[in-house]
Amino acid sequence: MEIIRARPDEYDAIIALFREYDFALKERRWFDWKHLENPFGQELVFKLVEDDQLVGTVALMAQPFRHGGRKLTCVQAVDALMGHAIRGKGLFNDVMAFVIGTRPDGAMDNCFYLGYPVLPGSKKAFENAGWRKLADFYLRTYLLTPHKLRKLKAGAILVSILTPFWGLIRKALFAGADDAITVKRVERFPTDMNCFNPEGRVCGDRSARFLNWRVCDNPRDDMRVFLLWEKSEIAGYAIVKVVPDSWEVVEFRCARPERRYAATFLRHLYRERLCDTVDVWLLYGNLMEDIMPTLGAITRPSGGTMFAFKLEEAGLPSNPTQWAGSYLDSDW
Repeated sequence: MEIIRARPDEYDAIIALFREYDFALKERRWFDWKHLENPFGQELVFKLVEDDQLVGTVALMAQPFRHGGRKLTCVQAVDALMGHAIRGKGLFNDVMAFVIGTRPDGAMDNCFYLGYPVLPGSKKAFENAGWRKLADFYLRTYLLTPHKLRKLKAGAILVSILTPFWGLIRKALFAGADDAITVKRVERFPTDMNCFNPEGRVCGDRSARFLNWRVCDNPRDDMRVFLLWEKSEIAGYAIVKVVPDSWEVVEFRCARPERRYAATFLRHLYRERLCDTVDVWLLYGNLMEDIMPTLGAITRPSGGTMFAFKLEEAGLPSNPTQWAGSYLDSDW
């Protein structure tokens, strides 16, 4: 098997391979946005070739990170696809060795690597290749109304039983909500949001340049931005991904780790009748879980995991509680 950098005239063949395997990246517009329009440099897209046939792909994506006043480059291994012709031959380690031996143009010397596998086999492959598991993602679900329960088997019975208690459930979720905080939806980020990165933690860059590309210009996902205002100043933000039957909060950060910000945001979604169910993406050890309500919430695993490589060489901590990673840092 050979690993060769793909030419632009070969991208359509790569997308066709993604479609053949029902891969997430199946549309050319999404491919161009992700691989060619990244404001921090075009990705390196490679093809895996055996007997002159395209049998897989892997790509590298650069993203700025920050830690203690330092600026670093994170390199993500993304869109790794091993076709049937090369599966089971022990070649994944060869691909990972190639990945960590390659860096995109413009990457800083103190770069490190992140990966976000979901499938059990992929996670095992990352572990076998020597990557360090940082943390698992999980979802915390808030039922603002009983609507979602009606779709379950015997849902009508559940709703009839729980309806008298729904006011108490919402009261628990909205406890601490502050009328001094206002929530407003905006089309784009007006300024950088790095000031809301938890102090002392390893954080992805949250410049307006990155956020507008990652969120507002995203051609595949319906993502929405809310700013939290307090005393005429931006006090935090929430990024929501709209999916069937739910709104997913992929990132929520605010000026201080106080629950009143999260409670005010959830109350706003309910009062404006924007959604019935809210799923919040969290990493075990992430600061965000300290301010999201737990009473009246349902917690469940997501399947996603955050892996890292070359942390020591980059001078970064391996303790996940010293990171402020989020769904937004992944390429999902």
